[in-house]
Amino acid sequence: MDRNQSPEDPAERGLFDTIKSTYALALEPEQQAMIKELRHRLPTIPAEERMALIDSIENAVGQNLEEELDY
Repeated sequence: MDRNQSPEDPAERGLFDTIKSTYALALEPEQQAMIKELRHRLPTIPAEERMALIDSIENAVGQNLEEELDY
């Protein structure tokens, strides 16, 4: 952990873990809300972890849009 980063908040970790385990099942608007949450409201979660999850969710959003176009 970076010296300037405050100790991890257990509530933030719980929300992060929930997002991580459910984003693939969420619809695109919820995925966008998850990305916003990760970018702006979980400051005690390390940035590297948040950015990796944001990338994963953004990839899922793109896949969901492609699947919708296939119908």
